Parts: sequence; C-alpha cells; structure tokens
Amino acid sequence: MAVRRTSLRSQLTSLVVIAVFGAVALATASYVWREVSQYGDQRTRELQLSATVFSATISNAVASGDQRSAYEALRAIDRMPSLNHVRVERADGSVTQLGATGKAELEAGDVFVIETPGGGGFGEA
Repeated sequence: MAVRRTSLRSQLTSLVVIAVFGAVALATASYVWREVSQYGDQRTRELQLSATVFSATISNAVASGDQRSAYEALRAIDRMPSLNHVRVERADGSVTQLGATGKAELEAGDVFVIETPGGGGFGEA
C-alpha cells in the first residue's frame, strides 16, 4: 500500500487554516469571558445600590418605631416588578415571608432580605 505524500503547499494551507480557526476560537472565548465578568460586576453593583437605597428608605422608620412608615416603605419595595422574593429574618432566628401584599413589623436586629430573579450577580455583596 502506497503512502500518499501531501505537498508542502497543502500542508502550509492546512496549518494556516488551523491557526486562524484557533485564533478566532481563542478571541471569542476571551470576549465571552470578559462580557460575562462585566455583567456580573454590573449586577453586583446594582444589587448593592438597591440594598443601600432600601435600607436608607426603611431604617429611620424602624429605628424610630414608626410602624406606618416602615409598612409603607415595605409596600413600595414589594411593588417593584423585578423583585422575586422578600422576607424578614428576625433577630430570634425566625423568618417572616412577605408575599405580594405582605407586611411585617420590624424591630432592632431584624434583617430585611430581598432576592432578585435570574443571575442577579455573584460573589460576596
């Protein structure tokens, strides 16, 4: 059985094609990785900003014991369409789930938790 020898030209052409496809694949992977990282960073910043706004909205009402203002702040937050889950984690370890029209009285030491749908960022917030 005779071994077929390929010409130098076809070998170089194959090498160039493989190198081009490899470079395109590497560049595409690098671009996707960068975009995913930037998206995650952006979502983390958005979540941190939302948490800051929410805590500023409700903290004075909780500190002063103004249940009506705290309730109104919780209702405003609960009406936001991008929120998926809202709950209050009590200082004693119990948890109060808040639905679409839920309400809760907050006391010192209680934690107001908001979870957003989807990817919502990653890592420590």
